[in-house]
Amino acid sequence: MPQRKSYTNDPFSVLSYKFPSWWKPQLSPTQFGMMTSDYVYYKIVASIDGKNIWFADYSFDNSIMRYNTQTKEIKRYQILDNKNKFFEVGDIYVTQDGILWAVLSSDYSALARYQPDDDDFEVIADQDGLFTYLPEEYRIPTSSGRLGELSDGQLAVVIDGKIYLYNPTKNQARLLFDDFEVETIAVDNADHIWAEKYATFPDRGGFNLIMLDLKTGKVSDYGLPPQMAENVKEQLELYSATKAITVDREGRVWVSYFDRLEPDANGNYSWHSMDLPPVFVNSFDPFYAYRWANVFSVHEFSDGNLWFASDVGIVKYDVKNETWCLSAVVKTFADYPITEDAEGNIWTIVGEQIYKLQP
Repeated sequence: MPQRKSYTNDPFSVLSYKFPSWWKPQLSPTQFGMMTSDYVYYKIVASIDGKNIWFADYSFDNSIMRYNTQTKEIKRYQILDNKNKFFEVGDIYVTQDGILWAVLSSDYSALARYQPDDDDFEVIADQDGLFTYLPEEYRIPTSSGRLGELSDGQLAVVIDGKIYLYNPTKNQARLLFDDFEVETIAVDNADHIWAEKYATFPDRGGFNLIMLDLKTGKVSDYGLPPQMAENVKEQLELYSATKAITVDREGRVWVSYFDRLEPDANGNYSWHSMDLPPVFVNSFDPFYAYRWANVFSVHEFSDGNLWFASDVGIVKYDVKNETWCLSAVVKTFADYPITEDAEGNIWTIVGEQIYKLQP
């Protein structure tokens, strides 16, 4: 394994020594803008029209930011609660109809959507009173949230371990299961909502993956992913290893360390493990050489291929050909998000810089 000779502040720079054949970044990033905070945690989504890239700042500013890909303008949105305090942003999500949603928290939980005509966010006042300005004693302060869309167009909203469904057409919200609560390990712990299912790593004395059927309420416990159990020994590393979950179009549930749950013809899931590819060996820092990289997130793009954001770089998995490619080196140990725009470009933010990568 080559040793590092020099270091640069550019997280995408290619180092001077010769890399092994598999360590050849394929994409050259273009820097477009700069945020105001460094080393913050972001969620990133692209608008369906391809004109805007949205960022949610989870740490200092509690804001939602929009980067206009045509004008290169960055605009910040901070949403006020009923006491003129800024909401914290738990998650942002673009539904199939192109609407941007946000789950918020202050002294109470809230749901908001972006209104293009007003260029502002509207806090939802639903008919059932779950996302309205009720007195503070009726609200449990929330520190995190998650959004997802069901196949019928309803929003699944996870707040403080409780799962709510919101019907935008009827403006109705309801608590899904009174007797089910997800006690998450950490605010940034991975979970994923798709179709009528919800998968997460809850804090139940271990790191087992569970799946909740949002129709029936059935909870299935699939244990610790096999590769994770074999390769991750320390508790702190288990926290990092449970950050990545996604579901591809075949219904396979992907998690860190390249384990996946695959459904059979009857909808029963079982674990399948893949060999750890060499592109996930960290070789830009000698202290961490030979260590398998942390995978921060995994995403399925429109072409059906999977993209992994890790502390080695952005890695592509060609699902059809079952091949791996290190697409871009990203020299950081801080989480960074990635998303795909309407033209198939990859957008990310590392530190305070916005980058676009064109496959």
